[in-house]
Amino acid sequence: MNAWKKILLALKVLLCLCGIVLVMFVQSRNSSWQRYSAQLEANGEPLTFKDVQARRSPQPVTNTIAEVVTRVADAVQKDQSRIPHGIYGLRDGPKINFFDGLDADTIELSRQYLASKLPILTELDTLNGLETGRFEVDFDCPAIEIFDSYIDKLPAVRPVARLLYLQSTLQLIDGDTDDASAIITRLLDAVSHLADEPSFIAHLIHIAAADWALHALEDILRVTSINDDSLRQIDAAFTNYITAHSMKWVLWGERAIFIELCDQMPTRTNVVDDVASIVFALERQQGTNLLSQLIDANDEPAALLAANKLLKLEIQKIPKTHVFTGMIFPPMPRYVELHLKNLAVIYAARIAIAAERYRLVEGRLPEGLEQLVPLYLSEIPIDPFDALPMKFSQNESGIIIYSVGENGVDDGGLVSRDKDHKRALDCGFRLFDFDKRGLIILEGKEKE
Repeated sequence: MNAWKKILLALKVLLCLCGIVLVMFVQSRNSSWQRYSAQLEANGEPLTFKDVQARRSPQPVTNTIAEVVTRVADAVQKDQSRIPHGIYGLRDGPKINFFDGLDADTIELSRQYLASKLPILTELDTLNGLETGRFEVDFDCPAIEIFDSYIDKLPAVRPVARLLYLQSTLQLIDGDTDDASAIITRLLDAVSHLADEPSFIAHLIHIAAADWALHALEDILRVTSINDDSLRQIDAAFTNYITAHSMKWVLWGERAIFIELCDQMPTRTNVVDDVASIVFALERQQGTNLLSQLIDANDEPAALLAANKLLKLEIQKIPKTHVFTGMIFPPMPRYVELHLKNLAVIYAARIAIAAERYRLVEGRLPEGLEQLVPLYLSEIPIDPFDALPMKFSQNESGIIIYSVGENGVDDGGLVSRDKDHKRALDCGFRLFDFDKRGLIILEGKEKE
């Protein structure tokens, strides 16, 4: 009996010692976090959504682009179920491809659909001249509710941008080049209020709208030409987009929600024991550090790319016990790559605009990018993926301005997807010689 008492006493002492060790470890981790977060705050880093909100400049709330687009987006969202099948660029419809040709039947079906959206398009015509404004989000609630508000409201903006792209397409087909060109700046205006939203969802929609604007510009220059004044306006619109389009807001927001969710997780899952507290304390500091490395890149493409490569390596080292970090972080490098790809294609488009302005004067496209400097370009932009000047290639149809893309390899300007690749290996902009341009309409056997 005495032996059992001694064993029980030893177990009690051991448990007490384990408890003391756990408490000391938790206190140590909390002290480490307090020192780390205090250092970030001392450097002016916002760690909560309220801190992020305080960094943004005041914005008007009425008669703004944000107000108009939000109102129109709600109307478009309610009408989503009525989209007929097969409309160009919408839902399950075919992609718009001016390089391979457009289906005559799909054009007519798309034209009929767009005619039913004239009230919405008329309201979007009013965007020109309005102040940007801001998407309405309540930052005084828990982070998960802020995140939910983006999930609920932001996706409705995407169909608005698609609708504008379809409008530009049909105007180009109808020979209305001036109005088709004007849609490019309207597309960028329509999502300008998303530029400093601290959310990856807002960021991705912002990128998607720029992608449609880039396609619209490439389509127009595949079919016809644009006058010098319009080219300058489009170039200015893309320049403004780049200036406002920052990863920092997104990363600040993601870091804020990550920190708050880590703080809330033990309570939200009813796990209040010290072991769970230790795991979430470790996750909080590790995840915050990973995001802070991206933030420290300060939007500089080369630094952002380098930080993203380190992030990929760190993600592979995330312990299996860090379930929360293991779920949230793996998609993040892809977001960064999409941001850099977006910048690369915009750089290529701006060079193509300069090349087209050169052609309007010289009667031919340039034979190298150096011919554009300094009259049409102040300097050749740097490729975000290899920190070297953007690339130039010629073929029998015209020129290609491109970046090496995500694989970091110069594939000679392969910017369109082929049957052997799921994605184009390079990313950039195709500009045809003027005598090779034209509208290709496929009818009858041509469609086969």
